[in-house]
Amino acid sequence: MLSKEKSKPQFKSLDFSLRIFGKLLALGCFFSFWAPTYSGGDELSGKRSAMDMSELGYFELVIMTALVYVIFCFLARFTWKFQDKKKLKRLRKRKGELEREIKLN
Repeated sequence: MLSKEKSKPQFKSLDFSLRIFGKLLALGCFFSFWAPTYSGGDELSGKRSAMDMSELGYFELVIMTALVYVIFCFLARFTWKFQDKKKLKRLRKRKGELEREIKLN
């Protein structure tokens, strides 16, 4: 039988990105300061960092990296929210079907 207690934890844990906001912020700060200096290889491979390739300064690259990170976080949040709404709609439909099935028996 489907009980209300079993279905509540699924409904409570839907907004994942807001619960981990602090971790996302810390990761974004680290990534923003680290990414402009990352070259992707050793010095002999010939790969250059964004600072070497760009005419922008370090802090301008940090700001640009942070903006890209924020855009990706917003896209992920809205995508996850849309997927969660679809899943919630399916769960509610399935709950209604199971309740009707239980009442028929």
